[in-house]
Amino acid sequence: MEFVINHKRFSKTYENEEAKKYSFSENRIRRFPDYVPGYYNFFTHHAQKNYKLEKIKCICGEENDLILSNTDRHCVKFITVICKNCGLIRAKEYFRDEDVTDFYTNYYRDKDFRSGKEKGGKEKFDEQFKEKKFQFDLINRYKIYELKKKKNC
Repeated sequence: MEFVINHKRFSKTYENEEAKKYSFSENRIRRFPDYVPGYYNFFTHHAQKNYKLEKIKCICGEENDLILSNTDRHCVKFITVICKNCGLIRAKEYFRDEDVTDFYTNYYRDKDFRSGKEKGGKEKFDEQFKEKKFQFDLINRYKIYELKKKKNC
């Protein structure tokens, strides 16, 4: 299958050791890829072993896709395609309904994918609040700068 953009960022797949160099660090803006150990391990081990992928057909009925990327933003193999016929961007394959239900019922929000530890309630809220406050402060700082800059023109 051919790629829309011929660049290694989109065709590359990541092994665990290589993906680690893209780990999150405090107080930096995230960019692709953003390796998250717990997320990577969950989807490359648990999900691969316990979940099944199903091919996703385009809603237009055509099977004429171009690959956009071989991995998701966290270095996990997840092929994203665009239909040459209608332009719909979608996953080439996706988990069965029962697997999606299992993930959101038993793992999502109950596991901290960054550390791999179980986390919930106030601890998870406080962590997300801290992360979003950093993002808000960063945006706010530059927004104020832009407003001041415009006033001086």
